[in-house]
This record gives sequence, C-alpha cells and structure tokens, in this order.
Amino acid sequence: MSFDAVGVVVMISGPSDTAGEVAVAREVIAKWNSDHSANEGVVFIPKHYSTDTVPVYRGGVDGQAVINEQITGHSDVVLCLFKHRLGTETPRSEHSGTVEEAELREAAAQVHMYFWDGDSLPRSVGDDAKARDQWDRLQKYRASFLGNDKGLFDTYDSGAHLREKLERALWSDARNFQKTREQLNVAAPASPSDVPSISISVQESVWRVPDGVVGRFLEDLISRDIREEHEFVRSYGSFDASFASTRGNLRRARAPKTEAQIDEWTQGTRARLRSFDREIASTAARPIEILLNSDRRLEDVEVELVFEGVVGVEATTKTLSDIWSPLHVKPKPDISSSINLPVDSPGMPEWAQDGNDVVVTIDAGELRNRRRPITVESLLVLMIPCTVSAPAPSEITYTWRVTAANIDQDLTGEGTIPVMRDADTALASWWVQQSARR
Repeated sequence: MSFDAVGVVVMISGPSDTAGEVAVAREVIAKWNSDHSANEGVVFIPKHYSTDTVPVYRGGVDGQAVINEQITGHSDVVLCLFKHRLGTETPRSEHSGTVEEAELREAAAQVHMYFWDGDSLPRSVGDDAKARDQWDRLQKYRASFLGNDKGLFDTYDSGAHLREKLERALWSDARNFQKTREQLNVAAPASPSDVPSISISVQESVWRVPDGVVGRFLEDLISRDIREEHEFVRSYGSFDASFASTRGNLRRARAPKTEAQIDEWTQGTRARLRSFDREIASTAARPIEILLNSDRRLEDVEVELVFEGVVGVEATTKTLSDIWSPLHVKPKPDISSSINLPVDSPGMPEWAQDGNDVVVTIDAGELRNRRRPITVESLLVLMIPCTVSAPAPSEITYTWRVTAANIDQDLTGEGTIPVMRDADTALASWWVQQSARR
C-alpha cells in the first residue's frame, strides 16, 4: 500500500442468512487490496457487525443503534446483501436493520444493493410460515425499487457471480474516491507555511439544452393543445352562431376557443420560450454542490464563488402542468414540497445574478482538515439559456475567495465546471415523460 493511500471504510451488511455472501465480500475486498491498493492509492477497510463492534449496555438503546454508532455512521461504502430474508424490523425501520443502514448512509456514502436471483429456494421457504413471510417481505421490498425513486439494485445467482459484481463495484468506488481526492488536491500557488491551504470544488454540471430542443418541445405542446381544441370543437359544433342555438346545454362544458383566440394564445406561448427554458432547467437540472476542505482549523469562514457567463435559477419540484399554460386552464391542486438539508451542511448558500455572472456566498462557520470534505448542498441551478446563439463552451470557469476570522488575508483560487453534453439531454426527456404522467 502506498504511503498516501486513501482508506475507505466498507460496511458489509445483510440478514442472518447471508454469511456465505459476507465471506465472499471479505475475500473480494482482500484480493482487491492485495492486487490494486498500492497502484490505485485506495485501500478498502471491511467492517461487519460480527467482528467490528463491541458490546455496549445502555438503557433505552437497541442493538442496531449501537451498530450504527460504531460502524454505520463511519462507513464510506455500504454493501447490502440479501438472499432469502429481509431481516428483522428495528425501532426506526419497518423493513430491517440492513435497510436502516442503507437509508442512514445513502446521502453520505456509496450504497450498493444486491439481491439473490438463483433458481433454487430452501424447503423452509415453502414449509415454514416465518420463512415464507421473510421471503414475501423481501420480494415486496425489492419490488419497491420499480417506483424509480430508490436508484438501482443488482442481482446475483452464485458466489462467483456475486464476486464479479462486487469487484466491479469496488473499482467504481475506487475511481470515485480518486476523483474526489484529485479535485481536492488541486493546490493553490505555493504559499508560506503560515498560510492555510483551501480546497474547493463544485459538483454537477451547467445545464445546456442543444439549440432548438426546447423550441421543438414547445411547438409539440402547442400542436397538441390546438389539436385537442379542434377535437373539442368537432364534438360540440362549429365556431359560427348556429353553435349556440343547436347546442343549448353549454353549462355542462366551456365554450370552444375561436381561431383568433387560438392564434393569440399561440403567439403568446411562443414568446415565453426564454422563461420556459428556465422553468425546465429549474426542475429538470440538478443543483450544484460545493465541496470544502482546509488543511487546518479556520473560524467564521465566508466563501464567495463567481461563476462566469451563466444564468442562475432556483431549483423547484414543479411538473410540466405547473409551468405549462394550456388553451383551457384547469384548476390545479395545491401541491407543497420540501427539500431537506444534509445534517453536516454549514447552511444553504445565497446567490445573486450579477450581469452575466452568478455570485454565490456561503457562511461556512468552522472549517478543518477532514478525510472527506464538507458537502454544501444548494438550490442553485446554473444554466446557459437555449436562446444564446453562440456555441456552448465545454466548461465554464469560476473563481473563489475565502475569508476567516483567524487569518489576516483573503485566500483565492479558481476551478471549472463542465457544461452538460448533448447526450445528457436524456435527463430532460425523462423529466418531460414523467411530468406528462402526473
């Protein structure tokens, strides 16, 4: 192992029937470390409750809480292994301790879920009511992933198959930790030893939909509404005066739009292209995250970042029906939503548009040297409007400035954040499809 290798804590988690899978995971981690840790600069440290917890007696505290305190809360990676059982419910999880561990670390660690998918089941699953209940609960939990709000899981049908999947996951995790370390090790220019070193990086990308995509989408929506309006007209009569006399019972339906009203609505909708582009970005794009670290303790830290040549919009949870003004406006239900801040976040950053730049300020409080940086989540989406005629750059530049109460000078630096590639517009298509179903 190289001297500067990053230690990554891997929690191996699973119900009581996964002892064989746990052994496989240990073997895979040991072999990966032996073969690759020295060259890759990453060493995985396996943890399992059976070998890495100590007994603690404390009134009012359950066993799973002790495991969480001693292992789960310090894990960088969680491997969740399921075979025939879901596990035992806990005071905090209706599912099991394994699920609780996954949910506890999903925001701060890499969590990987693996389910048995072999052909054979033990006889007890069919003969024993408790075993059957465990199997049914496991299948119900697995099916919950199909709601597309829990990420992805993987399956295995043998020890060799699981070994292959776990090795692939370790390589992915190693690359992620290497990338984070490289981003945070981009050093500022050489400075005297009494000047602290600050690491600042920005995650996610700048939203940019290729020219014409939003315009075509807008025209598709316009055509759809006009087509539906014409179908409505054909159902109830023509636009002329005979409509009122031949269809007397209009109280059960609205009056159809005239062609002049349709034209007026169409032109007004097309004029909203710029705002429509921003509204799509506000709900389909991912807000940026800012990673902070320091080689020493700093007090009352304030951070200012300036992103050049972009527009900022506030992230929302709107759907297509929230931003689309159809020909016939229907009442919409009042749907409220909330966004939860991470436990270790120094606070939601503030931002403002300054001409063609976006300025972000963060009251970071205390900074100190951490193995993993502080992640500051935001509600800020950065975008390049689709109405900008110049070709989109591949990345945009940002500069940063840091002040602290216990240093007598400002610290500065710069970085880049990528612009969304054309291929990434699948995200926008996915959002449109999901919104249309709501």
